[in-house]
Amino acid sequence: MQPSVFFDSNGRLKKPVSDWLHSAMGFDLAVIHNTRFVQANKLPYHARTFYKKVWYLNPAIASNSTSRYSTGDWLNLIAHEMYHRQEIGNNWFSAARFGISYGFYWVWNWIKGKNPYRDNPHEIRAYEMGCGQGSRVSRWLSEHADFRLSD
Repeated sequence: MQPSVFFDSNGRLKKPVSDWLHSAMGFDLAVIHNTRFVQANKLPYHARTFYKKVWYLNPAIASNSTSRYSTGDWLNLIAHEMYHRQEIGNNWFSAARFGISYGFYWVWNWIKGKNPYRDNPHEIRAYEMGCGQGSRVSRWLSEHADFRLSD
């Protein structure tokens, strides 16, 4: 599945995707509309969010995991990153608050000998939304097997 199904040429979510995120997942439309998705050739994870931008692995590179993504995989990834965008918000104050909290838990987990990424409460909640085993997106898609994205 190509990213052009989900993102327009400016990296914004297409209307069917933003409508689905808002109506089915409860995300704020202002945050959705202020988010830009950008391809990256190399990342330590499948995607990374910083303020109003989400970088995701370029699916044109065969060795990248996104080159084999299904619609469900893309929707899980988008919802996971959009969960972070909801936490970050649309202003520098909320973004700073998120960054401090995320960083605090990363360091705290590292000191405690836990996984700084996987045991971070921000990641735990984002994985519950999308990308996790039994994520909210995966459950929604299984309950709505006839769901199709269309313009």
